[in-house]
Amino acid sequence: MDRLTRHAEDLAHSHVGYVLTAGENLVGVLLMIFRRVSVNGGSHLRCNLSSWCVDEAYRSYGSLLVTMATRDKAVTYINISPERHTRRIVEAQGFTRYADGLFLSVPLLSGRSGTPVAYVTGDTVAPANASADDVALVEAHANLGCLTLWCVAPDGAYPFVFSVSRRLKRTVRVAHVVYCPDPVLVARFSQGIGVFLARRRIFFISIDTNGSIAGLRGRYFKDRMPKYFRGDHKPRLGDLAYTELPLFGA
Repeated sequence: MDRLTRHAEDLAHSHVGYVLTAGENLVGVLLMIFRRVSVNGGSHLRCNLSSWCVDEAYRSYGSLLVTMATRDKAVTYINISPERHTRRIVEAQGFTRYADGLFLSVPLLSGRSGTPVAYVTGDTVAPANASADDVALVEAHANLGCLTLWCVAPDGAYPFVFSVSRRLKRTVRVAHVVYCPDPVLVARFSQGIGVFLARRRIFFISIDTNGSIAGLRGRYFKDRMPKYFRGDHKPRLGDLAYTELPLFGA
């Protein structure tokens, strides 16, 4: 393990963010949520930068706060909730979009019979063919108040995690995909997912995408809630596990 990696691991275990002070006054904050991500037999540290806020009189120091927090090259940093007026600043700091918008769908209307599935919610025994990592992820997010389910098919058990909020003029409940193994699986299991959510009076789902999802009826909203990253490992779509979304809500 090289020096940068050791430093990143130390940060992950001891840091929750940075603050900006003026004398004894707190004038800025940047929270940091670390997660070790496993991909293709390897792993890397990912850090979700959250709740970046600086008092107006000290806004000129806001970029310095981010610079100090993101100087470790061993970490991939993500920003999943930039306000519209901060996006140019985020891009100027070297961040690149990996999700350009949202796809909104009513899965019950997708018109697919889909693969036969059975459902297991997060507070019951996981499917026998589920991986240990998936079981741990589902249990952790169920404990955070997320809506969790399994789609069990002959070729495996697939976990889904949703964060439910009121969107669409704050009158309609929408389940945003916090985690799924691949966005195409939302289309594959659309009918089953739709029934599961409809029983809870939730009819809309949203997912971060760069366009429409084949087989899933809905509408793509470009430039709506884009997601950014900076580092060597581009995040995949459909994976916001252990970020501010499940922790703080949509």
